[in-house]
Amino acid sequence: MSISIIGCNNQSKNAEKVTTIIESQVESKYLKKNKLSTVFFDQKIWSNYNEDLNGDGTKDKIEVFATKEYLSNQDEPNQYALKVCINDICFDQRVNFSSNSHSGKETKFEIININKKDSFKELLLSYKEAAIEDPSFNHSIFRLLDDSTITVSEIFSSGYSNGQINYIDDYSFTVDHARFPDIKGTYTLEGLYLKQSELYVQPEDEVDWSKVAACPFVYLVDGDNKLYKGEILRYLNAEYTETWQKLDMKLDDKIYSNLRICISEEKDETTYLNSVYLSVNGKIYTPKLINSKNRNIILDDDKYVEISKGEKIELQFNLKPELIETCILYAKGYYLPSKYYSILNDTKNEPTKRITDKGKP
Repeated sequence: MSISIIGCNNQSKNAEKVTTIIESQVESKYLKKNKLSTVFFDQKIWSNYNEDLNGDGTKDKIEVFATKEYLSNQDEPNQYALKVCINDICFDQRVNFSSNSHSGKETKFEIININKKDSFKELLLSYKEAAIEDPSFNHSIFRLLDDSTITVSEIFSSGYSNGQINYIDDYSFTVDHARFPDIKGTYTLEGLYLKQSELYVQPEDEVDWSKVAACPFVYLVDGDNKLYKGEILRYLNAEYTETWQKLDMKLDDKIYSNLRICISEEKDETTYLNSVYLSVNGKIYTPKLINSKNRNIILDDDKYVEISKGEKIELQFNLKPELIETCILYAKGYYLPSKYYSILNDTKNEPTKRITDKGKP
C-alpha cells in the first residue's frame, strides 16, 4: 500500500517533495506505513473507534501507544516517541515530556472538525514544546483522505505560554505563535493540507510593554511578612488561553507544618482562578481559602474566583511537619487586562502589518 501526500502550497504529486514549510509556522509531510523507531510501544494510552475521519461511512480505528520511558515520571524536557495508528497505518510522533510530568499531562488527543461544511474530521495531537518555563503548545493535525492517504500538518509556537487554538468560524482557527510582539496565524483547510492563510505580526512600536508578564503575584505568608516567590498564570491574557501553570516555591530543605500562600493581583487586570493545589515532596495538598472570597477552588470546574486589581486571596495548606525537598504551586486560570488592548481581537481594526500565504510584503 502506498501513502501519498501533496505539499501545502504545491499541488504536484512529486513524491520527492515530502516536506513543505509555510512561513515557518506550518510543516506538512508524508506519513509512511509502519515507519517507526526501534522501540517497544507496550501500552495503549488513547483510542477512538467511534469517528469517521474521511466521511466514507465507516468508523475508523484510531490508537496511540507509548513506551515505558514515556510513562515514567520525569519533569525535564526530553524526546519521547509515541506510536499513532489510523486503521493500522502507524508512524512515530515525537513529544517533549513524559506523561506523568506536569507538561506531559497536558498532552491531549482529540477529534476535531475544522471545516463544518465538509464530511471530514481530523485527529489533533497537542503537546508542550521543550521548555521549562511557560512552554507553548505545538500541534499535529492528522487527516485521513482515503485508505492510502494520510497527512499531518505540524503547527509550531514558542514561549510565553503560546500555541492556543481559537476557533473563529466554521472554516478556520487562529493560533497564538508569539507575544511581545504578537504573532498570530490563521489556518484553513486547502485540499489535503492545513494552510496558513494569514500571519499577523505586530509592529514593535505598537507593543504595550506594560503588559509583559502581567499576572498575579505569589507570596509566602510568614507571620506579618510576605515573601515574594514569583508569578503564576503568566501570559494567559484571554479566556481561551486558560491552562495549568506551575511555580516553584523554592522552600527546599526547610521544615514547615503549615503553609499560607497569598495570590495578589497588583496590575490593572482581573484574574480568573479556576483551580489551585500544592505539591510538597510529590504529595498533593488542596487549599482552604482563609479570606473573604470564600469559594471552592479545589476542583477544575470552571467556577472561578475573580481577583481584581488591589485584591488578593490567601490559601492555607495544612501539612504535617516535614523537611520540604520540593514545593510547587499549580494553578489553572487566566487573566484579562482591564483595558483589554489587542488589535488581534478587534475586528474593526485592520492590522498594519500582515503576512499572507502569497508572501511577505
